[in-house]
Amino acid sequence: MKPAATYMVTCIYHICFYCLKKEMAKMRKLITLIMACMMFCSIAAADTIDVTSMTIHDLQELQEQIGMELSQRVLKGQEVPKTEFTPSPGKKTLLIDDNDYKIYLTGKYNDSYGTFYAEAVCENYSGKALRAWMGDGNLDGWKLSFPVFFPEQKSGEKQKSSMIIQYTEAMMKSPSEMKTFIFTITTEDTEDEFGNVYKQYGPFTLHFEVGKWVKN
Repeated sequence: MKPAATYMVTCIYHICFYCLKKEMAKMRKLITLIMACMMFCSIAAADTIDVTSMTIHDLQELQEQIGMELSQRVLKGQEVPKTEFTPSPGKKTLLIDDNDYKIYLTGKYNDSYGTFYAEAVCENYSGKALRAWMGDGNLDGWKLSFPVFFPEQKSGEKQKSSMIIQYTEAMMKSPSEMKTFIFTITTEDTEDEFGNVYKQYGPFTLHFEVGKWVKN
């Protein structure tokens, strides 16, 4: 081959090799981006498990797995928040014990017109103005409705209020008939223009021994 032709072939080879390296670098970036998106989607999917499509057997297996994982964490010294309580008179029943938010029952109550008012205290250290809602309430199998648990409360404030349980909605004549109450607590950032949820807690389970409570 003539020198000129050899030189031309060499130039073409180097140009092609350079272009190929650039395209491979672009492909590597594209593949990395695709993998990152796939990881994000898988994490998002894991956070929103559709339990409604699962069979009873699948749910039981999932419950067993969760129980085993919680047990392992307890053995490793990790604190698992308690969600089942039997309130006692004269003692705090601490429902929520976050670093930035606390709610506890005092063991005192009032009873008026078919409604049980369990005295509660909230301490807000979140740095935000929050209000708390009770929801998903179930009293011995009866679904109940709820008003606001704690109205707007600025950070650094402590407030006394009442957990309101309308036991007549459960066809009961007195609070002494109440046995088990299941509910959740949702906190909302009142300064957020979209009304976004700050945190959600529970579900909690209260076992009542109302005769041991102190009436205000």
